[in-house]
Amino acid sequence: MTPSTTSPPITSTTTTRRLELREAATPARTLVWDLPTRLFHFSLILGFGSAAVITLMLGSESEAFPYHAIIGMVIAMLVVLRIVWGFMGTTYARFRSFSFGPSSVAQYMGSLTKRGGPSYTGHNPGASIGIFAMLALVLAIAFTGIMRARGNEGWATVHSVLVYSMLGLIALHVLGVIVHVVKRKENIIGSMVHGRKAVPLAEGIVSPKPLVALLGVALAAAWTIALVGNYNSTTKMLRVPLIGTELQLGEQPETPAARDTRTDPETD
Repeated sequence: MTPSTTSPPITSTTTTRRLELREAATPARTLVWDLPTRLFHFSLILGFGSAAVITLMLGSESEAFPYHAIIGMVIAMLVVLRIVWGFMGTTYARFRSFSFGPSSVAQYMGSLTKRGGPSYTGHNPGASIGIFAMLALVLAIAFTGIMRARGNEGWATVHSVLVYSMLGLIALHVLGVIVHVVKRKENIIGSMVHGRKAVPLAEGIVSPKPLVALLGVALAAAWTIALVGNYNSTTKMLRVPLIGTELQLGEQPETPAARDTRTDPETD
């Protein structure tokens, strides 16, 4: 008679361990991007896009032209907040989580031309470099714009070069996102909207930090209201809040005396 074989009894400990292993091995819709990071991302897109449309499509003669500078100053303030969050934020918002070394970039670029390759819970090396470049460019654009508005016309060419460089970088970033989505089959656009990625739960963040996001929105709104309130649409002058520096955001309207001098015929 053949002895029967029996399976070991399934205990609660065994079941728990199996669930833990399954959870660790199976990717889940895990929260990776906090709310402040996502709001900054789309605020930068909206803000810079609006400023570019005003400048490039409406032109410097438009009544809306001075507002592109106000938008730029709001964006610059948001970049400062993003830099602070890069040191104090959640795991993947912090700059130390960015992978941007030469070997990492080379490995990532090579993985786009073949199957497989490393996966990244946070920003991939291409995005990491793009973020650093965009933050630097926005601050440089704001600085040169302020210098120009203070009457230093020598900064005008530098300002224009930086703006077009930013537009080129944005185009390159969009192209990189498309290539990543197509080649890696990873919807990183959707991830930046809802904040979740298909990674193990253990790699996620605990909270989306809604209170921090609310504070950032409040600061940005207060700064925007202060800028608009300190702008004189008649003279096109802006007195920068908290600093008091006056900026000429557009051509001053011609005074009646100057108009008369220009139009009246000369008398002998």
